[in-house]
Amino acid sequence: LSCPAARCREAAAAAHPGRPAVVVTPDGCPICHGSANRRAVGELAAACAAADVDRLLVVGGSPDIRRELAAMVGDRVALRLVDGTERRTGRQAADDVRWAQLIVVCGSTELDHKVSQLYTRDASARGRIVVSQRRGVAAIADELVTHLARREGVRAPARARRAEPLI
Repeated sequence: LSCPAARCREAAAAAHPGRPAVVVTPDGCPICHGSANRRAVGELAAACAAADVDRLLVVGGSPDIRRELAAMVGDRVALRLVDGTERRTGRQAADDVRWAQLIVVCGSTELDHKVSQLYTRDASARGRIVVSQRRGVAAIADELVTHLARREGVRAPARARRAEPLI
């Protein structure tokens, strides 16, 4: 079962190979339940699991985005959420970077330049950091999925392939 969205159809086909596709309304879709955010976060959780990423650091983003992301990720990936408007010390940021296996800096959201630089200028974060220029839970999740797919040498889902350049 899946809705008409390509990403849901792909996920359903991968979960049940060889079975005929049954298309349902988005609200009845067991994958996204009609929510682009839920679909994207599900793909993020699956990509993290496939890449053995257990710890994700999110820097910036509105309180609502951080809250929604945490609720949708649940216990599938450990999250550390940093308010981009509150002061951080270099030591706090370094501890965050050491803890994280994957880091996203939400660039076009509520984010003080002084806070973002603590993370983007940390040489030890190279290869694990994604700077997202798009807003919203689905957009951020898509960019992380694209990063993980590139890193793992696999193809990202169609909608996730529009990610911004990586640092």
